[in-house]
Amino acid sequence: MRCYINIELCLICEDTDLAIKKLVKTNLISKNDFKEFSEYIAIKPKTYFYFQLFLELKKEFPDRHETYGINLFKELNEYYKDKNRLLRINLLESETLNFREYNLIFGGGKTISDKLKNRRGLLNMYSALPSKYRRNINKIINNSFNFYEFTSQLAYLREILTWVNIYSEFPDTEIKAKIINIAFSSRFDNLNDINVFLNESYQNDLNFVLQNTQEELFEFIKTEGLEKDIKVLKKSSNGKEVVIQVFSHNALKKLTCNTKWCFSRSNSENDWLKYARNKWVILIYNFFVPHPHSLTVILPNFEAYDANNILIKGERNEREAGAEFLSAYLPQSKVEKLKRG
Repeated sequence: MRCYINIELCLICEDTDLAIKKLVKTNLISKNDFKEFSEYIAIKPKTYFYFQLFLELKKEFPDRHETYGINLFKELNEYYKDKNRLLRINLLESETLNFREYNLIFGGGKTISDKLKNRRGLLNMYSALPSKYRRNINKIINNSFNFYEFTSQLAYLREILTWVNIYSEFPDTEIKAKIINIAFSSRFDNLNDINVFLNESYQNDLNFVLQNTQEELFEFIKTEGLEKDIKVLKKSSNGKEVVIQVFSHNALKKLTCNTKWCFSRSNSENDWLKYARNKWVILIYNFFVPHPHSLTVILPNFEAYDANNILIKGERNEREAGAEFLSAYLPQSKVEKLKRG
C-alpha cells in the first residue's frame, strides 16, 4: 500500500515543533502566550516566524506587546494569504527572521505592522484602477524590496494614485489621453519616473490653452516669455499665417504639447536631440483651418509632419516635402538659406 503524506500538514507540524523547541522550551515565550497567540496565526507554516517577531515586540514594547502582537499577526495573515502578492518585503519572505535587517527598522515590529496596513489599503485602491493603468506598474511592483525601498514604493504609488484622481477631474482631451497613455506604458521601469512624468505633464501640458488666432499665439509667446527662444519668419498681414523657428525644447513643448509629436511631451529631451538635432524646428500656423490641421512642423532634415504626427509626402520625395511645404509661405531664397543651415 502506498502512503500519501499531506505535505502542508507536515510543514505545519515541523514549524510548530521548531517554535516550541526554540522559544517555549527555552522559556523565551511562555506556554500560555504560545497557546493564546497561536490562535491569531492563520498561516500555520509560518508559526516560528510569527513568534520570532512577537518575541522582538515583547523586548521593544514590554507593556503593549500583546496588542501590537495581535495587530501584527492579523496584518501578516493578510500579507501571506495572497500567493501572488505585490510589493513584497524581503524580510517577510524568509523562513526565519533576519535580525540584521530587522534591527535597521526603526520601531521594529510595530512599524512593520503599520506599513503592512498602509500597503493593504493602498493596494485595495490600486486594484480598483482600470487594467490599462495597472499592467506596467504590476511588472514594477511584482518584486521584493528591502524595507526602506518598500517604504519608498508605497509613497510613490500613493502619489501616482493621487495624480490619477487629479487627472480624472479634468475633461477628456487629446492632451490628457496622451499623457495617460505614456505614463502607464512600458516606457517607464520605476514608480518614481511615472510620478515625475505625471507631475511635470500636469504642470506643463494639461493646462495648455489652444491658440486659435495669430493674436492669441503671440500673446501666449509673450506671457510665457518665449521671445528669446523663437524667431518669427513670417507674420501675415491677414493674421492667418505665421511661421516661426523654435530653438529650445522648452519653448517647443509649451507651444505644441497638444500635438502628437514625441518631442512635445514632458520628459522628451532625447526626442528633441534625435529629431530636432538640438538645433531648431519650424512651426507653420495656418489659422484658416482649425486645429490640428492648422499646425505643421518642419524638422532640420526638412521632413514635415502634421499635428497628428503624420508624415507629409512631397511630390519628389519625403526629404523635399518640408522645403516644398515651406515654399508656400516663405520666399524661395529664405527656404534655400534654411536648407544650407
